[in-house]
Amino acid sequence: MNRRRGRPRLPGRGIWCNTRVLGSRVSTILGERDKQNEETMTGVIPRLSRLAERVLGRPVQPVERDRLRQLAVAAKPSHITRTLASWRFGLPDRTVRRLQRQKNLGKMIWR
Repeated sequence: MNRRRGRPRLPGRGIWCNTRVLGSRVSTILGERDKQNEETMTGVIPRLSRLAERVLGRPVQPVERDRLRQLAVAAKPSHITRTLASWRFGLPDRTVRRLQRQKNLGKMIWR
């Protein structure tokens, strides 16, 4: 019998429970960028798009991809993390900031 080993995949569930893990992944990706060298940006933008697809659970829309491209050039990792969380949960940025301060974002159930 061929059975898959390990933890079963649950559709609709995220791979992290709070934004700190997401923030560390974004920081790792953005750590490779050099704002003066455009060649490093060509590697950062696709990795950020793939991470966004995993977070959102769907393909990234062209408008979102353009916004990620803008953020990848100059934004801090915390701003990109907030943007991804607001897209994932369908909440405005102000609400995501408040939930991050209260540390309640990890308790939200992903749709």
